[in-house]
Amino acid sequence: MRNALLYLLHPDVFEPIGSSEDKRKIVTSFKHRLSEPIADTGGSLPNDRAIHEIRKVLEREHGRFDFFDEKFQPLWNSGAQNGTTFPGTTSLQPLNLILSVSTNCPWIRP
Repeated sequence: MRNALLYLLHPDVFEPIGSSEDKRKIVTSFKHRLSEPIADTGGSLPNDRAIHEIRKVLEREHGRFDFFDEKFQPLWNSGAQNGTTFPGTTSLQPLNLILSVSTNCPWIRP
């Protein structure tokens, strides 16, 4: 719930990822792309900061993307195949689709 609230309040900073475990996997898989390590101050904020910086790097190379795109998800989620998420992993992707259809909010990426 916390991850969802952070994203809904600050979509320009936080990712639409509901699972702290998914965030950890993304950081673990892409942290080598960061020019400087993110200080671990405890809690989940270091992962959020790292993901924000990782997004900047990847967007420079690939343009706008989603960590759940079939091109990116298999790079961090070993359970992903063809852009799907297997049981045991969660995301806000379905929530994004519901909110964007029901509210037409431009800041929610479907």
